[in-house]
Amino acid sequence: MGEFELEIIEEYYLNGEHRYRVKDKESGIVVNVSAENKEEAAEKALSILVKVKKG
Repeated sequence: MGEFELEIIEEYYLNGEHRYRVKDKESGIVVNVSAENKEEAAEKALSILVKVKKG
């Protein structure tokens, strides 16, 4: 899991959902996830980035 260095660049609420924009510092890819907290947001973003890298 050391492949990505993540940075939360935005945290906001949209239609009652807590959302985060998370950036991979190396590639510059930004993913948008719904999560209850920063840790969950990072986990979800990591899962997406791993799938993107494989594809």
